[in-house]
Amino acid sequence: MPTPPSPSRNRLSILQLKAHRHQNPALYKVVALGLSLLLALASIAGVLAQALGPAGPSPAQGNASVIAQGVADIQAVDTRWRVSTFSAEAGAAPVSFTNPAFVLSGTTPLLVTEMDTGHRLRVAPGEAAFLVPGRLVRLETFGPPDQFIFIELSPADAAVSIGEQVGESEPFVPEPGVRDLDLVRNVGNQGDQSTLAAGAGPTLVHVTVGEVTVTSDADAPVAIPAGQAVAFSGQLSIVTDTEGATYAAAYIGAVIGFEEIATPAASPLAAPAPTEAPRPTPIAGIVTTPAPDAPADDEGDPDEDGLTNAQEAELGTDPDLADTDDDGIADGEEVNTYGSDPLNLDTDGDILYDGGELIRGTDLLGTDSDGDGLSDGDEEYNVETDPANPDSDGDGIEDGQEVGDGTDPLDAGDPAAEPEPTPEPEPTAASDTGGVRIDTDGDGLTDGEEATFGTDPNDGDSDDDTVNDSNEVAAGTDPLDGDDFP
Repeated sequence: MPTPPSPSRNRLSILQLKAHRHQNPALYKVVALGLSLLLALASIAGVLAQALGPAGPSPAQGNASVIAQGVADIQAVDTRWRVSTFSAEAGAAPVSFTNPAFVLSGTTPLLVTEMDTGHRLRVAPGEAAFLVPGRLVRLETFGPPDQFIFIELSPADAAVSIGEQVGESEPFVPEPGVRDLDLVRNVGNQGDQSTLAAGAGPTLVHVTVGEVTVTSDADAPVAIPAGQAVAFSGQLSIVTDTEGATYAAAYIGAVIGFEEIATPAASPLAAPAPTEAPRPTPIAGIVTTPAPDAPADDEGDPDEDGLTNAQEAELGTDPDLADTDDDGIADGEEVNTYGSDPLNLDTDGDILYDGGELIRGTDLLGTDSDGDGLSDGDEEYNVETDPANPDSDGDGIEDGQEVGDGTDPLDAGDPAAEPEPTPEPEPTAASDTGGVRIDTDGDGLTDGEEATFGTDPNDGDSDDDTVNDSNEVAAGTDPLDGDDFP
């Protein structure tokens, strides 16, 4: 095996090259350029090795963000990225994920509860969560049922862990190892371009809004519209073709490189016989007697939520958990300050969870805080108007009317469409009030209008589907059918 050149020999070669500079200038320039390129490539390779390694930066560059991350043991077997959809609702049965997966939020926030550990995550719109394989989890919405998207990395011949499969990649064999998995999200202006480095396997690009075009090292440009996903190998260049186009990219990253902490095996030696705790030495003149069993501390408050153990037992809340329903408000505050339900994430059923109502300054116990005919949750998550302001754009027309008329409640310059004339309801005992508008249940329909539609004037949600009666009427769904809602 030849001996590698010593540093002194390398220096000699460079000096010899310089000596030939004047003898053959053209040859000198060619060789010098070649050496410069080799040194530059070596430097770039070193930088990339550091950047793409476990100690390197996030795979999300520019305006992109990692919205969920996990670590999984990746095997060198035929593998696919799979996409599925699932309808979650409050009180859903727990499910088990056998493979690593990401869940993307829908229009309603999602509560993820790990049944084994009790660990909880709130996944709001625009966010995602990593689901650890082998864990039993419960997926519940903060409001009515909603669709959520799952991106799962699984063996090529496996089925999805949950829901209905809507897409999958071609089989591939990833680079094995305990690796970092990332879900990168980006929202771009029309024409924006971003890049994503090559991963340890194909990267799945799923578009949720608009359209993007992806070009990879190995493929021609591919346009991906909303609702579709495509996997690409190599480094990616992603251009947002439409204003506000949004995509999520599932990425297999670097090997973590830390050894797993092994669980110590049980010692084969026999366990020592239990010994009796030493008794206290009596003090002269004092007779010691064993203390009686301490009575249950009904007045204690171990979770410091403002409710005693006895009160928690009566209410059914958890005496060791300050916020039993995980809505962002302590149990004691719900009961003593706000009058909300400490066992219900959304006491008034308007889709905006109780903690969110405090943030937005809306009524925890009223479905339509500003009285504009739109529920607080509908304004917050769907229409994107201000649930505490009946006229979000200040054009003199209430948000609910603008939605009904087909105009933009966020654009004061959008002229109001001529609304269809609404027939006056027949006067009833409840509505014949000399022209005064009476809305007993505060759902946005007067008592007279409730009589016209057959809804209950004393119940803002006559069919108990968590969408108030006026919203159902505005959306064209049946306010008397619990299975028919927007």
